[in-house]
Amino acid sequence: MTPCGLCGALDISRASAIIRQVDTARSYRRCRGCSSIVLVPLPTVEANEHFEGDRAAEHQERSDNARAGYFARRLDLVERYAGGRGRLLDVGCSTGLLLEQAHALGWQVEGVELSRALAAAARRRNAEVVIHETDFLAWGEEAHGRYDALVALDVFEHVLEPRAFVARAAALLRPGGVLLVQTPNAGSLRARLHGERWNMLLPEYHFHLPSARALGGLMQREGLAVRVLTTTSGSGSERGLAGAMARAKEALLAPARLGNALLVVATRHAS
Repeated sequence: MTPCGLCGALDISRASAIIRQVDTARSYRRCRGCSSIVLVPLPTVEANEHFEGDRAAEHQERSDNARAGYFARRLDLVERYAGGRGRLLDVGCSTGLLLEQAHALGWQVEGVELSRALAAAARRRNAEVVIHETDFLAWGEEAHGRYDALVALDVFEHVLEPRAFVARAAALLRPGGVLLVQTPNAGSLRARLHGERWNMLLPEYHFHLPSARALGGLMQREGLAVRVLTTTSGSGSERGLAGAMARAKEALLAPARLGNALLVVATRHAS
C-alpha cells in the first residue's frame, strides 16, 4: 500500500481518481482524502537534470530577474510576520536573487540548492553568502532552531517526502520563526478546468501538488501555526496591462482559493 504523502490516506493507488495516465506504469491521481494530486508511483530519487547545465542556469537566471518584484513581495510578507530581520534560509534558492534582495535589506542569509549549476549562479551573485549545495533533507541536523525565517518558493512540488520536508523546515526555525511556501495549487480553477492538460503535471519533476486543505493541515500537524493560507495568480513577471490583469484575476480567485498557486505563511509555536 502507498499512503498519500500529504494527508496519509491509506493506499493512494486505490483511494484516488486518475487525473492523467502518464505511461503504462505511472499516473497522476487525485487523493480522495485531501484532494491533492500525486504522482503514483513516486520515483526513488528526486530528478534534477532539468535544472543542470549552463543553458538551464542561464534560462533560470533570466526568469528570476524578470520576477524581481515577485521575490521582493514575498520578502515583504516574511518581514510582516517575522518581526525583525535575523537569519533567513532560502530553500531551493535558484540563482540567488531573493538572497541578494534579503541581504541588501539587512538579513543574514544562507541558501540551499540541489542543482550544481544554479548553486554556482547563486554564488556568483552572492559572493559572501553560504550556499549549501545539497538535498534539503540530507542537510540541517546541526542547524535546528537557527533561523528566523525559511522561504521555499516553487520547491514543494519537487519534494518526494512532503511531511519530512515540513518537519525539517519547522525544526530549523526558532520559536516564533516564519515559514513561507509557494507551490502549484491542485484546487485551482485552472487545474479543475484543464484536467489532464494542466500545465503543472510534469512527471519528471513535479511529484506532490497539494490542495489548500492538505498543505495547511500538514503545517499544523508539524507544529506550525498557519497565519496566511491563500492563492496567487500570474508568474510574477507580468508588466503593464498584463500585470493589471494578473492582479485582477488574483483578487477574483483568491477568496475561494482558486488561484494558480498556494501561498502559505506559518510560524513555529513558541516553546
